[in-house]
Amino acid sequence: MRQHLLGVLAIATALLAAPSLAQQTEDFEGNYDPTRTYEPNAPAGPSTWHDVMLLPPGEQAPFDAAIRADRRYVDGMRRHHEGAVTMSEAYLRDPASSSPRMRRLARAIIANQRYEIALMDDVARRLEEPVRILDLGITRLAIRAMATENLGQHWRVLPVPIPGPLDPAGPVSARDVQFAKGMIEHHAAALDMARG
Repeated sequence: MRQHLLGVLAIATALLAAPSLAQQTEDFEGNYDPTRTYEPNAPAGPSTWHDVMLLPPGEQAPFDAAIRADRRYVDGMRRHHEGAVTMSEAYLRDPASSSPRMRRLARAIIANQRYEIALMDDVARRLEEPVRILDLGITRLAIRAMATENLGQHWRVLPVPIPGPLDPAGPVSARDVQFAKGMIEHHAAALDMARG
């Protein structure tokens, strides 16, 4: 029985790997590009992560609860990232913001959170893809796309560094402190959401 199960898992792994490997020749929109060839120094192409579930006999609606939970999380986290962008843009527009370090942090938050929003949008798109059922005779596997790996490289995104100890501190206003405290509370809420 153990060898049979290992064989089933090997087949399932091969079937799951095939779409991911094939996707290496697709652009982000899913268009096949037969002219793309391997380049040793090129960034890794995007590949899809999958979630696999063994289906109990008679089970027809796999992942429903997981997909609903994932959608809630992605929607909430996307709104959370949008909130960080809004807070940072408001801070940068405020003439009372004076700290070069805090202003650099706000610009980094805007750039980095926009990338995170794009990632959330990709995950949301993946969640809408249909679940595939692989019938192996003795059992069935439900397979769903979850996320795309290497999007940062594919989109050529470079994270914007946050301020470090060598950045000029400059004068600190009450608005600077308000922004910093607001960001601490904002990101503490994100940790609560992630743990939730």
